Amino acid sequence: MSDKDEQIRRVELGEEAQNFLKSHLGAAIMDRAQKRYEDNLLLLAKADPNDPKAIMKIQNQIQLFDLFDEWLREIVDTGNAELAAFTQEQKT
Repeated sequence: MSDKDEQIRRVELGEEAQNFLKSHLGAAIMDRAQKRYEDNLLLLAKADPNDPKAIMKIQNQIQLFDLFDEWLREIVDTGNAELAAFTQEQKT
């Protein structure tokens, strides 16, 4: 696969991620993930400080949402950056 093909693939993937986030399905999944994130923050605040296993389990759930959100945003940002680079290349 050429560099140009890879660039196009990243632009398309970024657009797909943006469309997903704007879709009803994407919004529903993100809402559920956000709710789970908030629920786990509350659990963490109330967790027994003498139960490290329970605390780690809750922290893992919180981190899962953070990673999911981060991955989607990175894909969108990469796609936008690749599109900007492609547009700039076309001007020169």
